[in-house]
Amino acid sequence: TQPIHYIRVRSTDPFEVIYEEILAVFVIGEGMTVPHVTPDQVFTLSEYTASGTEVGYLEGTDIDIDDILQDWTIVSGDDEGHFILNDTTGIITTAAIVNFEDIPFYVLGITVSDSIFTSPAENVIIDVMDVDEGIFVNRSTGLVTSEYEESDTFTVVLASAPLEDVIIPVFSSDLSEASVSPDSLIFTPSGWSKPQTVTVKGIDDFTHDENIPYSVVLATTVSLDPNYSGIDLPDVAATNMAKDIQGPVVTFLPLDPGYGSVNTPLTINAMITDINNIKNPVLIYAAGGNTKTGVIFMDSTGVDKYQATIPGDAMTLMGISYYISTSDNQNNTTTSDIRSAEVKFPEESLSSDIAGSVLKEGLPRNKWRMISVPARLDE
Repeated sequence: TQPIHYIRVRSTDPFEVIYEEILAVFVIGEGMTVPHVTPDQVFTLSEYTASGTEVGYLEGTDIDIDDILQDWTIVSGDDEGHFILNDTTGIITTAAIVNFEDIPFYVLGITVSDSIFTSPAENVIIDVMDVDEGIFVNRSTGLVTSEYEESDTFTVVLASAPLEDVIIPVFSSDLSEASVSPDSLIFTPSGWSKPQTVTVKGIDDFTHDENIPYSVVLATTVSLDPNYSGIDLPDVAATNMAKDIQGPVVTFLPLDPGYGSVNTPLTINAMITDINNIKNPVLIYAAGGNTKTGVIFMDSTGVDKYQATIPGDAMTLMGISYYISTSDNQNNTTTSDIRSAEVKFPEESLSSDIAGSVLKEGLPRNKWRMISVPARLDE
């Protein structure tokens, strides 16, 4: 009923000097106050964040109890249209991908209404965090293909979202040794984070040559995004393995203790190597004076190492002979040289009374004969 009240205030100092002041008190009716956007609001956003990402919720005040803040509006600071402000909720979201190198921060002028009064504009700051641009290749060396058209792969992915499509041409440095698929990689602003696979397949050049080194060339990037344009990527080193027309290489390892003994199993160790996988190595053995052979499948005991044990009943003073037969997964076969081992025999077991000997009664007395026995002679 009375919009203004006046209050007179009087004061006297120690020297009895009187001071008077009239104060005016204005009474504002309910629903007649102006709302305000809360000052000093700051939000942080990484560059390359996807469009449509929520940045934050704006706050404001109105002392009128029943008033609802509405009509949130960006009135300045966003001429590019990088942000959208929900006029009902006050939630601000990105309308485009922002770039730190272009704009490191935004100062948005924001107003809000209570349906009657509109607030004065208040500055809201959005800081853009810098993200390092880059391209990751999961392999830089060690690709292996073959003239059997065997293939190998590697992947490429961007470190952050580009503003525009990024194209990376891909090709083989030696078209006679390998082909590459696809011939280019395209990363889009929405699909930048998914690794893309490059497949490299060996080619048979129909010449008898060695293993040939070559490279998969990742050419300079092409993009309208200046952050991803003209990036020179390192090539990926590769080798195209020649067709294998040779069988495995067999190398016998020394016997331990260097000889065998009668009726005692003898273990044979060997290195078997090939550029392809080894297949079905077997040890074939025969006792001296016996044409019947035995076959033992060899066990793998380590990288390129194989082992087989000749049973004790094959170990006689007549000696033992053996060889290895093996192949690789290209069906190239190798048969090693025949080896023999000295066999140590018990005392008084050596005799000329051997079946089939021309000296059926043994050595004549006072006669010298030379005999050859594949056995180990000691004291």
